[in-house]
Amino acid sequence: MLSLVAFPIAAYLTSAAGQAVPYYNPRLTGGSMLTFQNEPINIIVSALSSPEALTDRGLVNYGNALGYGDDCLGIHLGGPQAANLGDGNSWVNQTQMMREDYGSTPIGTCLETLIGGNHYRVFRQNGTLANSGALFLAASKEDPITEQHNIVPDGYNVGRDQVVSEATSGVVSFSGVDYTTTVEWVTGLLPPGVEGEGNGINHNISIDGRTAVFTITASTVDSGINCKGSSLCGTLSVASCDAAKAKIVNTTIYRTDGDAPATGVCSGHCGLFVQGTNCRYDGYTMVEAYDEIRAGSCQKCGSKRYLDGCEITMNYVSSC
Repeated sequence: MLSLVAFPIAAYLTSAAGQAVPYYNPRLTGGSMLTFQNEPINIIVSALSSPEALTDRGLVNYGNALGYGDDCLGIHLGGPQAANLGDGNSWVNQTQMMREDYGSTPIGTCLETLIGGNHYRVFRQNGTLANSGALFLAASKEDPITEQHNIVPDGYNVGRDQVVSEATSGVVSFSGVDYTTTVEWVTGLLPPGVEGEGNGINHNISIDGRTAVFTITASTVDSGINCKGSSLCGTLSVASCDAAKAKIVNTTIYRTDGDAPATGVCSGHCGLFVQGTNCRYDGYTMVEAYDEIRAGSCQKCGSKRYLDGCEITMNYVSSC
């Protein structure tokens, strides 16, 4: 859902003792809404969002739901940027970089590195001077590697607006979590600047001075555990299933969409895998589902089913 009302900045600066606030204005306590490299921080994830969306892993999962992933093969080309959010931590490097994921392979974000696209850097406001817990994002759209990853014309506004469009397109889901996002547009945090007039923005690119404030509501779409499986489940050893679980890579996306290079893992004849149409789960969620299946009444085989029709299943497989 999208609100086009510009909210007064003062509403976000003070709160009664002990009450949560969406964020603190970094500029009031010596910070900046520009990174050290002078790129605008143009999105804020409000600290009033669901707690699940504010953790490091939760924000990655949210980014996955929007179509973003970690740096290509975990490799970041170019140095990290730093931000001073006025929280007493001074200049701190980004905690995450999320790149547009072009989809069909586990290296989808590598294509963003090669051909360009959208990306955003994440900074957390958590110092003792202004400990809101809000997340500050610097979004932009960049050229391909052949153009040294320069920002495209109007790339800061364009990059922010693309993330806003993706976030407010309706309910988005990943790894069994549904997300709904509302956005409020705030002026006064970033100064508008016109290209060619020395506006202090990296690459001297124009910005409109608007900041998008997200409030994210997360809900788990979980419909429980069943113990269904092959008639050969009785022949499985618990050790084989535990060995399959040990093969799960937390940061790998196991998926059934596209050409799906990895739907799961197996050891011996015990498989742990994703089932359903266009389903995507990270390794963390696969491990959690395995533990829940084993902690329930299922002896060996079973599934954790989600309301979107996807399942994470432990079952007998004929070969591994």
